[in-house]
Amino acid sequence: MEIPYTVVARRDTGLWNAKVGIWLFLASEVMLFGGLFSAYVFLRLDASPGDWPHGLLNVPVGTMNTAILIASSVTVVLAWAALKMRQFAKYKIYMGITILCGVIFLVVKLAYEWPQKFDHFGAFIKEDALEKYEPYLGNKRLLEKGLSPRKEITGHLHNKEALNDPNIKEYEIALDPVNADPTNPVNDRPHFFYVPPTKKIATVEKADVKYANMFIPRHSAYFASYLPLPVYTVCTCSAAFWFS
Repeated sequence: MEIPYTVVARRDTGLWNAKVGIWLFLASEVMLFGGLFSAYVFLRLDASPGDWPHGLLNVPVGTMNTAILIASSVTVVLAWAALKMRQFAKYKIYMGITILCGVIFLVVKLAYEWPQKFDHFGAFIKEDALEKYEPYLGNKRLLEKGLSPRKEITGHLHNKEALNDPNIKEYEIALDPVNADPTNPVNDRPHFFYVPPTKKIATVEKADVKYANMFIPRHSAYFASYLPLPVYTVCTCSAAFWFS
């Protein structure tokens, strides 16, 4: 049985199935991303001082990837317009650029940004143990300046087996600059560029840790809302192209 209005528009509305479908798809996207961004905003607003991570993203790389994503949105529309006008040569060019942008976006995410996060570690210190780790937190100086205290020690975890082995009682962390030199005013604000961990090693006892994990969605509400967004973006952009 032939599905009606796949090619010929309805007489009463002037619309056909594909156009109605893509508008319904866009409406669902507004609801999906509206919910995700709203969750991000409210989680950040409700976070206690020192609980929300700062300075974890490489801003230039993220900006470049965002520009690539926006460019691919433009070129896929140009490809669709060229195809509609039966300009197949232009269609191939624009679609090739779109695919190239998509590949670059995924390579940056999968081979550069995400591996840095998944290989990174953070340990939230218990309130009653913050004084013990003051040399790595520098909270006295932060409070004197009216800034939020630090509660997390971050860096590269040397003994990853400590995450799952209850017999290992401490974490060995190659500290990030913010914890290696917490009294340096340079570290009061997030860095614009990515700064790798230092060679300074800190030993943090598990008994003093409220929560610890690698920088994965389970680590914090920040990563739970940040990491899925590119996945949703790629999936929905692909779906929009195929359904259109």
